[in-house]
Amino acid sequence: MKKLLLAIVLIVAACGGSDDADPPADDPGTTAATTTAADTTAGDETTTAPETEETSPPTTQAASPSSESVGIVLTIGDETWEFDGALCAFVGPNPGEEGSEWNVSNVKDGAQVYVSDDSFGPLVQYADISNGGNPEFNWESGADGLSISVTGNDISVTGEFTDSVGGTGPIAGTLSATCPDWFEG
Repeated sequence: MKKLLLAIVLIVAACGGSDDADPPADDPGTTAATTTAADTTAGDETTTAPETEETSPPTTQAASPSSESVGIVLTIGDETWEFDGALCAFVGPNPGEEGSEWNVSNVKDGAQVYVSDDSFGPLVQYADISNGGNPEFNWESGADGLSISVTGNDISVTGEFTDSVGGTGPIAGTLSATCPDWFEG
């Protein structure tokens, strides 16, 4: 009698209800116990349901830091400033070629680093832009005191820097920058 009642309940459960109530066959919510109960009541022979695999969320690793995350590094004397990324633009021939006019810049913590080679000549500037007309520093190197090399997306600079606000300098400095891409203007 119990077998007949259980078989009727299983038949009604299989035929009745809506699709929304039944979990899909590959739903991880379907348990082995439910499947085993259906398999063992289907006759006198005992079968075992396949074990369900528990799924775990995929693991992801954070990207490891690379040299590309630091776009500009400026060193003047014994102080170094790093800027994440670099904004790079040019007009005319590709940067590094004769007649090209280009600039590279970024802003961090109220200071801007700016490198250019254009009709006014080469310039590197590290300036306080957070204090409006009362900057605390304005390091510059330009014209004859500056050597710039551009190779593809990499810029290397050496020069003598002077702080026009504090009156300090000239002090030897270097700059290296890597452009993720050049914007053509």
